Amino acid sequence: MQTVVVAASSGPTMGEPGHIAFSLATAVLGGGFNSRMMANLREDKGYTYSPHARVESHRRDGLASASMEVRTEVTAAALAELRHELARLATVPVPQDELATTRSYLEGARLVTLQTQAGLASALAQVRGLGLDHRYLERYQMELERCSAEEVMEAARRYLAPTRMTTVLVGDESALPGLEALAPVRHRRRRGG
Repeated sequence: MQTVVVAASSGPTMGEPGHIAFSLATAVLGGGFNSRMMANLREDKGYTYSPHARVESHRRDGLASASMEVRTEVTAAALAELRHELARLATVPVPQDELATTRSYLEGARLVTLQTQAGLASALAQVRGLGLDHRYLERYQMELERCSAEEVMEAARRYLAPTRMTTVLVGDESALPGLEALAPVRHRRRRGG
């Protein structure tokens, strides 16, 4: 049996002050194979195969989410490690080498998206749909390069701290006892189940 864990929080949307730092903080947490969630939850602890975090931009706000699927018996331990990584991101500046690696990951992902006509059209539709000028795509890389470790830590503190995240878990009730030691739990049974 598995538990699906999703922790989410709103923050600035694309083009708003702080969005780049919000995106960088989320990517450090779980944006790629070199992310903290991957290193801790997959490589070190073996709790999950593909933990990840991402940011979605909507007209009124951005949404950061961190998610993973874990074995029921390690649900509480995995959630504790996720909360540890969120707290560390909000209280300790990201080292420059880790920040550079994450910037490269985000830049590379952007380049891959923009190299096809369909990808470029999609990116332009997204920025225009959010009320931004098409030049945002040109400014993105400069803003990403200028974003400091302190700005990333501040964004994490403001939007990604464990107390700022809403966490939803779907799985077997046998995971409940360990979870109740971490945070208040509201339990809902599936109807008809």
